Amino acid sequence: MLQEKIILQVIKSKALLDAVKQSNHKFSELELISIAYYFSDTHEQRLNLLKEISAKCKTEAKALADKCIKYLEDSLNAFITPQKDAVYEVHIKDSPQSYDERYLCKTYNGALKIIELFHKCYECESKITGKSRFTIYKRLCKDYDTVDEFDEDELGCCELGKGYIIKSVDFWEYHYSNFDKKCEECTDLCLQNITVQYPKFLNEYDIASYINYDFEKEYYMALCPEGYEHDDCAYLLPLNSWYLEHNDWQNVMNSDQHKEYPLVQKESYEALSDELRQNYQLLRLFLVKLGYHQ
Repeated sequence: MLQEKIILQVIKSKALLDAVKQSNHKFSELELISIAYYFSDTHEQRLNLLKEISAKCKTEAKALADKCIKYLEDSLNAFITPQKDAVYEVHIKDSPQSYDERYLCKTYNGALKIIELFHKCYECESKITGKSRFTIYKRLCKDYDTVDEFDEDELGCCELGKGYIIKSVDFWEYHYSNFDKKCEECTDLCLQNITVQYPKFLNEYDIASYINYDFEKEYYMALCPEGYEHDDCAYLLPLNSWYLEHNDWQNVMNSDQHKEYPLVQKESYEALSDELRQNYQLLRLFLVKLGYHQ
């Protein structure tokens, strides 16, 4: 089944997968396109899933899948093709704590070679792990006359993972012409117009976790404000915020974060450290006194 194949590959949340199974939830074809596009681990996986959707769907779903496929293929081709007055800016971070090393080169293959030579030079190949991040930007390199020219110097961006596998690639000229039409009069079918409806798997005051940009697990308390069930993100309050530790309750409520459901895990109270357990109890007590959803 197409839905099962897609969500098992890209949705990281076990609790969400369990909720889909238990409720026999069915995603629409358009929702599956959005899930595959935004939550695939690599560029290749994203393309393969979209091509499978295109082959098995019809009408507007096929049209959108084909549009996404064309954008991804065109973006990769435009990004790796040498361009006049353009350079590649390589960012190397072997770990989240590493310094952001930066280098310039003329070609995409040259950028890959720089990463390889960097690790050979500093004898740190063993540091390349699943937490290593290599980002390559393609930029215009010339003298600018206007603010607009200066602001638009970045042509595209490519993120690589371990083994230099392409995780994502975007070429902004194509991106803006395909996906960022936000005018109310626009009738184009677009990823931005798809809000995925997920089955409920988080309740009020549940403990949740999320892996942040630096690959660190962060813990939260889940809230369920009115209308939240129509969102595609979880409404969360961090359990390790500076505001909570200093009883700054107004900013505690203002520090809410919205995390994509497919990346949110449901956790047990026992998973928390003693400090986070204390913070959880303080936060829950405050919300009860506030009269929040009693």
